[in-house]
Amino acid sequence: MITFGSIIKKIIIFSVLMLSFAEVSAEPKNHTEMVVRVALPMQPGFAEKDIEGNYSGYTYDYLMKISQFTNWQYEFVEIDGNVLEQKVKIRKMLENREIDLVGPVEKVYGFSDFADLTAYQYGTVYNTLSVSTENKTISEQDYRTMRNLKIAVMGGDSDRIRELEEFCSSNNITYELVEIKSYEEMRRVLDDGRADAVLGLSTQKMENTRTIAKFSSKPFYFAAAKGDFFILNGLNMALNKIDQTDPYFTAKINKKYFTDVIPNLLLTEAEREYIENNPVLKVLAADGIAPIQYFDKEGKLHGVSKGVMEEIASMTGFEIEYVGMESISRIFKEKDADIVLGVPLNYNRDEFPRMTLSTPYFDTGIVMFIRSSLYPSSLENKKYAAIVGYELPEDVNRENAIFFNSREAAMDAVEFGIADYGYGNVYSVSFYTIKNEYKNIVAVPKIQETLEYCMGFLSNDKLLESIINKSIISIDDKKMQNIILEATSQASRKLTVPLVLEAYGEEVTVFLSLVFILIAAGIVYIVHTNKKLKMQNMLYTLLADISNEYIFEYNVRDDVLKLSEEFAQLLGTGRMLRGYKNHLKELIVSQGREFSEPGSLVDNVDQIYEINIPLADGSEGCFKVTSTRLSGSGQKVEYIIGKLTDISEENARKRELIRKAERDGLTDLYNVATSKEEIAQLMKNRKEGTMDAFIILDVDYFKEVNDNYGHYAGDKVLQSLAEILRMTFRSTDVAGRLGGDEFCVYMKDVPSERFVRSKCKKLNDMVVNQSEGINVSLSIGVVIVDKDMDYEEMYRKADDALYHAKRNGRNQFAVYTDNE
Repeated sequence: MITFGSIIKKIIIFSVLMLSFAEVSAEPKNHTEMVVRVALPMQPGFAEKDIEGNYSGYTYDYLMKISQFTNWQYEFVEIDGNVLEQKVKIRKMLENREIDLVGPVEKVYGFSDFADLTAYQYGTVYNTLSVSTENKTISEQDYRTMRNLKIAVMGGDSDRIRELEEFCSSNNITYELVEIKSYEEMRRVLDDGRADAVLGLSTQKMENTRTIAKFSSKPFYFAAAKGDFFILNGLNMALNKIDQTDPYFTAKINKKYFTDVIPNLLLTEAEREYIENNPVLKVLAADGIAPIQYFDKEGKLHGVSKGVMEEIASMTGFEIEYVGMESISRIFKEKDADIVLGVPLNYNRDEFPRMTLSTPYFDTGIVMFIRSSLYPSSLENKKYAAIVGYELPEDVNRENAIFFNSREAAMDAVEFGIADYGYGNVYSVSFYTIKNEYKNIVAVPKIQETLEYCMGFLSNDKLLESIINKSIISIDDKKMQNIILEATSQASRKLTVPLVLEAYGEEVTVFLSLVFILIAAGIVYIVHTNKKLKMQNMLYTLLADISNEYIFEYNVRDDVLKLSEEFAQLLGTGRMLRGYKNHLKELIVSQGREFSEPGSLVDNVDQIYEINIPLADGSEGCFKVTSTRLSGSGQKVEYIIGKLTDISEENARKRELIRKAERDGLTDLYNVATSKEEIAQLMKNRKEGTMDAFIILDVDYFKEVNDNYGHYAGDKVLQSLAEILRMTFRSTDVAGRLGGDEFCVYMKDVPSERFVRSKCKKLNDMVVNQSEGINVSLSIGVVIVDKDMDYEEMYRKADDALYHAKRNGRNQFAVYTDNE
């Protein structure tokens, strides 16, 4: 069965392949459906085959990923034997061109005589020192615990023994070597006490051991037969694409095949002492990422992140103090904390470059949520619902992005048409779709992309990082699945008529059938007794009470408007009620068709429209009106009946979303996109012979303010500057924040250049006088707009003037002249 998702998947893969071909080009061959012979050295972790003949392993997964960009089909040639025997066989097969490519291969002298290595590595191997998991005296965080070590090494491995000697010498580790003859003997020497540690590789897994040191990294590559540039270019292109589209792929499969699995949490003495001295962890969590993490109305944290943190607390004995934040961006400015929950691997590192991340504890697929009226393949220049603190996807221009504090707010924006589409993890998109019953959103999976969530460490505390990473690794799969199941089952739908029908469809159908039969019988009776209109009115009133809507009835001939009691109370009493009823009647009549004269002929088509009505409390309500016209025996309209649905809150929410989308979150000035749009409109409407002015300004040495006083003080400076801009310039002027410490003002219809200069001087004086102990001044560039020019030209001239002001010593303004 062909589905819409499968069609989209094929389109995206096809598009990526087309781009890939363009980059490789130069060769007459085509990657499509090509069969490539691959030498597959059968090594644990790199390439293995189960009893059913299915391959797995680090190299195999990489080859499958490469095939997504090249469309290659593989013919595998298994290479058995020990590592040395495999190297000899591979060299011979490459020289005889019996194979097209092989991996893994290290850069070694002489190898380039018969093969070409890829420009990009596809992994790194380290020398490792590992000890038994029962050994709790040696800490990977403290080399002082590594004194007088007995280290088991394979005899004859002179290169690695030399690298071990260099590592131990540079870290003051004393040791003696214990020579062994086979890999199998490594585990035995640890058990019988002949050795404290073994020298191994990061790509070797040994049960019931833990790694205490890594050193002497060596990259490994794919290799193609000498001179086969078609295969080599294809590999290079694919490896580059993998790095661009899935930068964490290498880390994910490295964890999958080579990371130690610790069945029980084993802490060193130093780590146990750390927990005893620091029993309480302050943990920050951003709201609005359900079911990963979110806060309820009582301020309690829920979700996968909390489940993982509670499991860590039970294993370690830590007490957890949770602190909620409205967005991940605000979290990055918080210094007094230990851990941040729910940090995606693709968080914006410009916001907090010094934060380190833990081992991922949760991963999920990515889906696009998009307006149901749009096509995923036609998103050029569409508005992207972005999350503050997250990096933008590569295919999204910043000018097309609207930033929101949470995933729920971003999805609300798409639902209400403020934005067109966005990306989110599968669980969150599903959770909020169920919770909020979105009607205008569809979800489209992103091909082969995942999102991983980690814990972030705000201080360089290696012991804490080690404890948390060990704890995450120690959570078994079954426990993790229970945590995820518990979190994802919390989404609940609002109780609505559609939901009731879905659950009790047959019962409701039978009941409604009986109700409709009774109503039909009643209508027949009313027709015979000339009480049709009265019964219809009662029916509408009943429906209104059930649905919490307001009913009205307008007698066209008698010019009388009747309202439901609840709606009349909204309008007030006495003269106020009569005035508002007349106003409402005029609105209803003016929206009608062809019944301005009583008794005119019309059809019975329902009308739906919106009206604004003043209410008794002084506010103005917005209502959706659904009305129909009832004709008498002569087919002339006698009544207009309908209902008014209060949509004031919905419209207010939409207006607030629009306002937030237009505003900069820190200063509440227009953001860069809105500023450009408003200014461009004013430029377009400028009358010939009038003079406008455009001003760009930024804070002198603002980086030093952040460095010396902290980002909180820097934010206060920017907020103060925004308030001064509002006080200095007119309400008809457009003021906005362009980004960082750069702001702009567009002054419409200024009387003279002198007037603009006076405003700039006043602005700088106010900033200097209100800096509250922090040395703050402005550099300002001005361009007079008295002739036609586009926004880019105007911006360039103002920027040139700003540069002139900075070059001449800052703390001043400069007006652009054509001589600049």
